[in-house]
Amino acid sequence: MVTRRDLMKYGSVGAASSALLLPKSSMGQLIYPDGFIPSIADTPSPPVTAYKDPLYIMPIAEPVAEADLSPPPDPAAHQRYDEYLPQKYYIEDIQEGLWQYHSDGPYAAGCWSYGWYMDDGSGTGNKIFSTPGATYHAQYGEPVLVRRNNNLPPVGTGNATFPLPSITIHLHNGHTASESDGIPQDYIDAGEFWDHHYANFPAGNNKREIM
Repeated sequence: MVTRRDLMKYGSVGAASSALLLPKSSMGQLIYPDGFIPSIADTPSPPVTAYKDPLYIMPIAEPVAEADLSPPPDPAAHQRYDEYLPQKYYIEDIQEGLWQYHSDGPYAAGCWSYGWYMDDGSGTGNKIFSTPGATYHAQYGEPVLVRRNNNLPPVGTGNATFPLPSITIHLHNGHTASESDGIPQDYIDAGEFWDHHYANFPAGNNKREIM
């Protein structure tokens, strides 16, 4: 039986990872849905060489032409769109794939990943995928629009057999209108897209908020 002392002892690491640190005797008390096979095994993962692989640095996303967005963005779907017209446009695809997390052994795992356009020197850009996704360089006073396409496969297919392929993406630390903020009910299903309009202005349009 898991005691209150156990919960306090292991709960400090956060709810997301506390199950990994519970005493082994308590693991058997976890109740899973019928037919569910837990990913936490009795034996640990094989060891890997620490600091062997370089830190993955996300490349910089490259903007695309407004004409590349088909259909075009709908200004009526966004608050103050005409007041903060996008100066840059991006297209981001969410898809499933395999990602190699460590070079020791076969550690490619199914995951949901991001695809974007990166400048390859050709002048047209090159589409690449990675986990995590690209870094977006954004500036105050430079509104942008990011179109996110949900290209995830149906449930139970592909390499990443996650549950419902419905997504919503939230931007932290920004003053963003509700329809572009990635709130829980604004999810998109596979085959759909969502335009996120980031006006990129400081709180209250007060320049002191930038500092």
